Order: sequence, then C-alpha cells, then structure tokens
Amino acid sequence: LSPAACHPCSLDSSSLAGSSDSTHCLCNKGYSGPNSGPCTPCSAGTYKKELGSATCSSCQLLSLSPQASTSLSECACNKGYTQSIISATAITCSPCPAGTYKNTDTLSSCVACAPGKYSAILAATTDTCVTCPTGSFSMQGSRTESNCSCNKGYTGPDGETCNECSHGKYKGVTGSSSCTACFTNATSPTGMTDISKCVCDKGFSGTTSCTACALGTYKAVQGSSSCIKCAAGKYSRAIEGEAADAESWCVKCFSNSFSLEGSVSVKDCSCIRGFEYQVNHTLEFYACHACLPGEYKDWLGANDCKQCPRYTTSDEASVEVASCRCIPGYSLNTALPPFP
Repeated sequence: LSPAACHPCSLDSSSLAGSSDSTHCLCNKGYSGPNSGPCTPCSAGTYKKELGSATCSSCQLLSLSPQASTSLSECACNKGYTQSIISATAITCSPCPAGTYKNTDTLSSCVACAPGKYSAILAATTDTCVTCPTGSFSMQGSRTESNCSCNKGYTGPDGETCNECSHGKYKGVTGSSSCTACFTNATSPTGMTDISKCVCDKGFSGTTSCTACALGTYKAVQGSSSCIKCAAGKYSRAIEGEAADAESWCVKCFSNSFSLEGSVSVKDCSCIRGFEYQVNHTLEFYACHACLPGEYKDWLGANDCKQCPRYTTSDEASVEVASCRCIPGYSLNTALPPFP
C-alpha cells in the first residue's frame, strides 16, 4: 500500500507495522475498548497492563491508582495502609501497625512515630503520635504509653509521669528503677544522672567519700574542696565528730591572747607578751592578766611574768627586761646581780 492509503488508528490505540484493517488497532496499555476503538482510559482504581480489548483490572482492596494506569504497581494503598508484595501478580494492602501512620495515598511506607512518642492506633491516617509523659522517653515506633520509660535522673512507673531524683540522689539508667542515694554526708542537685554529681555537704570533705572536717577547720560550701583552718587568733569550738559548716565555728581567743592557725581548743590561746595566764578549771574560765608593775613577760605563752632585777621596777604589762628601770635612790649598776 502507498503511504497515502494508510489511515491512523483511533485515539489511544496503536497497531503493528503493515496492519491492513482497523481491527488491528488495539487499545494501548491503560486504555480499554473494542479493537478499532474507541478506547477509554482505565478509571481511577483500575489498570491494564497489555494492548488489546481486555477490560481494566481493579486494584487490590484498599488501594487506588491514577486514571489510565498501566500496572498493578501503580495501585497505591490508601491512607493508613501500606503495600505488601505477595507475588508478581498479587499485592495486598496491610494496615499501618500501631506506632506508625500514613497520611498519603501513595506507594510510600508507613511513618514511624518519632522517638519520645507513641501511638496505639491501627491504620492511622494522620500523625496520631502522642508525646510521652514528662521525664520519660520511648524508642522510635513505640506503640503504647507503657513503652515510655523514665529518663536518666528521673524515676517512676513506665507509662506514667516521671519525677526528678530528689536532692542527694541520682539515677544513671533509663527505666522504672529507683534513684540511688549519694554516699553518706553528700548531696546533689535534683535530677542528677551520675554519682559524680554527688558532692560533700558543708562541714565535710572528700571526693568518693565524705569525712567531717578535722578539728580546727571548717567548710562553709558544698563540694570536694578542702576544709579551711581557723585563722590565727581563733580556735574551733567543735568537738570530735561535729561538722564545722561555717566560719562561725572559729571563735576569737580571749582578750590579750593569741593562737596559731588551725587551733582546736581555747587552751591553744596563749597570752601575749606582758600578760600571764589565769585559769579557773571549775568555772572553765580562761583569761590573761597584765604583768604587775615590777614584772615583765617577753614571750608568747602560758608562763608567768618574771620579776624585774633587784631595785628596779616597771610599768604594768611590760614586755621586756629593758622596761625595768631603777627605783628612786638607785642608779644602773651592771655589776649587781640581775635578780633578787
């Protein structure tokens, strides 16, 4: 035949080369109708994968395809459902399991709930994932509230509100286990996740254990820092076993006395020069009295005042022998014995 004698097939159909009759015009894939036409597109939810006059096949239950679909694979599961391929000729739509959702009529898979959320709904068509209770967390795709476990630093039953570990406690694992107490004489802020957050109380020092500050020292802050010695001129009023938790435990020595740094008792307060020690053990009274005229004391301590050399006198509270001067009627004579 000459090219002028060839006639086009009807719309949406085609034929092999050399075809001699309109009945050789077969509807295209995705279209259905009699040979020679007319051919109409497969409606939404159906498909046709071969040329010819065969009718369009329906998509599997709970799925949909675009108009003029040419393959079973174009049948996308509805919202809330996902495809499971059984064989080359069989696909089924299964509901999205709890912990997932699908909000499109597409070939995409179900979307898992994000970590920290859960959903108990089957075939969810929207994001139905719910945030876990306060202080808890869940794995991706969690299905029930009971999958929410308390975070580190929190405690409580799975699926319920979790509370921060209280002061002086910590929890280093997730789950419903209880918080663990810090070591003795230690504390921590709330919600702590590690024993390293436990620090010694005031009046105690250490890193992995806490012991009371030694006598003559104090510690006014929490933490692992060392205890501080009472300043010179003061002594500690704490007794063995007491935790000195403030500088106020360090008390000033009585008048006209002095002590070394870190002194542990009032007995460590020594009279300054020019004063001698007086104590009343019954009344627990300690005092330093000035050396009398004619006496002197030239060192720090509890010793008594010394007499000036013979025929000399001194002012009250004199601090050296040079303060002793001749009494009226006598002049300095170095040949005289220095003491009576």
